[in-house]
Formats: sequence, C-alpha cells, structure tokens
Amino acid sequence: YEGEKEGGMRHGKGKCRYANGNQYIGEWVNNKRNNRGTMYFASSAVYDGEWLEGERSGHGVMKYSDGSTYEGQWLRDLKHGYGCYRFASKASYTGQWFEGRMHGQGTYEFADGQKFHGEFNRNLKSGYGTHVYRNGDQWGGIWIDDEPSGSGLYIFA
Repeated sequence: YEGEKEGGMRHGKGKCRYANGNQYIGEWVNNKRNNRGTMYFASSAVYDGEWLEGERSGHGVMKYSDGSTYEGQWLRDLKHGYGCYRFASKASYTGQWFEGRMHGQGTYEFADGQKFHGEFNRNLKSGYGTHVYRNGDQWGGIWIDDEPSGSGLYIFA
C-alpha cells in the first residue's frame, strides 16, 4: 500500500496492490475502499466507480475481460438498480437489476436485431412484454420463464 494513513489504517487517497494481481487506486476509509476508486483486476477487467465499505456500491462502470461492459448502479458488489449491460456478442440489456440479475422493467436488444421490452424476473422474460422480431412482427402478452404464455396480440409488419 502506498498512500495516506490515519491511526495505522489506510485512510484517504492511496494505491494498493494485492497478492492476486489486482490493484486498487482511490479513496479509503478505515482500511476499506470507499467513495471513488478504480480496481484493475488481474483478468484485465476494470471497475471505475463508487465504493462503500470495500464493495462496489453506487454508480460505476465495469469493463469485463471478454469485452462486455456494465454501466449503472451497484449494491454490495452486485448490479442492483438501473443499468445497461452490453454483452461481448453485441446484445444489450437496459433496465432494472436486482441482486446481479435482470429483474423488473427492461429492454433486451438481441445481437440479430430482435428486441424485447417488458418485465424480467431473475434474468428471464416474465410478466407483460412485447417481442419485436427481425422482420418487424411483434408479439405482446404475458411471458412466463422466457416463453409466451396464453393469449396475446400478434402484429404483422
């Protein structure tokens, strides 16, 4: 650790290199990552954003080693609140997150041009939503466990 200390603890601005190859540059409070900082992971992933008591909490941007990114809210090191995840495949999800999963209202845009806007439950389409297919056709209705369920409205392009 290189940086400010108070009472023998990391406190203020500093840089810490970990045995696992990770490196954190940012603010510390009572020996824990707090407020703003950047974590460079050994895997080449990078998180830049807010911290609370050593965990990603608040707004932040995570760039994963596979090329995917997430920008949005975090709570206790998990995506939580509103955010946008762009997959390496070029698909994306923008909407509500709960404990690291797509959960609540959101829009999933598939890499092939299809789009779903509606409700999600633990990463699955669940509740009311509309799926727009590549040819412009749309199906709106209730979804259960990622599948359309019951009657709905199909609109041809």
